[in-house]
Amino acid sequence: MLKKIASGRNTVITAGVIYTVMAVITVVSAWIIDLHRFDLWLSISRYVALRPWTAVLYFFCAMAMAVIVIRYLRHTPMPRYRKVLYLLIIICVCGCAVFPCNREWSRTIAGIHNMFAYGLMIVGFLSFLTLLVLESDKKLKRFGIIATAYATFFILAYAIVRWRAFWMTMLIWENIFIYLFLIELWLESSRSHIELS
Repeated sequence: MLKKIASGRNTVITAGVIYTVMAVITVVSAWIIDLHRFDLWLSISRYVALRPWTAVLYFFCAMAMAVIVIRYLRHTPMPRYRKVLYLLIIICVCGCAVFPCNREWSRTIAGIHNMFAYGLMIVGFLSFLTLLVLESDKKLKRFGIIATAYATFFILAYAIVRWRAFWMTMLIWENIFIYLFLIELWLESSRSHIELS
């Protein structure tokens, strides 16, 4: 059973399930106790840092996901530059987990968190863009078009235009970005079939 969920594409699905369970527990438990109930403007990082126990939960989940994804990268054929990009993404995710985003706890730690969060956004965009520009596999290239367009919209709406409607629904947009990372990783396993054909 353990071998089945920790091999091939199932590895990415397992990472996705870990993230989803963590996010649902964090957000729904906050809503249940009337802590920012139904506030979509809070990012998942801010929900995580509302309470110490959810920050600890996120830390352990992020580390588990990092181990799982690194194992996946070791056993999945792909260009070296893509593995470097994924490792940078993992570092940013872990950095966000180590440094919770709560200015009431520490402005310095929250500031470090934001640096990792911006890094994640930029490296994610570059990862999507390289699929669009450098990828020869049609499936990965098509995904690169969609994901790059979304990442471009995200960066414009979040950091440049600072669109109010976008900021007020940040929880939704941010999670779409995160699931695009997971889909990208999942699609990478198709390279095994490409190389064998």
